[in-house]
Amino acid sequence: MKRFNEKQLFAILLFVGMIFWGGSWPSSKILTQYTSTEVITFWRFFFALLTFVPIVFALKVPLRLTPSSLKYLLLASFFNSLYSILFFTGLRFGFAGAGGVLEPR
Repeated sequence: MKRFNEKQLFAILLFVGMIFWGGSWPSSKILTQYTSTEVITFWRFFFALLTFVPIVFALKVPLRLTPSSLKYLLLASFFNSLYSILFFTGLRFGFAGAGGVLEPR
């Protein structure tokens, strides 16, 4: 079996990431037709939590929060939640194909 060097592995993972990112728009558009934005957002963060908790424990990442880091964590959480809600709301009323492209007209 051929071993990939670091650049090749990075290119492959970048390609796979782009496939998932590109597929998120039409799949999310389909989801918005079946349930509300809030429900989809909840499940999105729930599955992210289920994915990251085992990784954090497996890698033994320390979870110490200082008051200053907690401030940034809450701010990032707020904006990430806002992004997710606006993402699904926008897909409910807009086109999935135009979602990933910012093009002024």
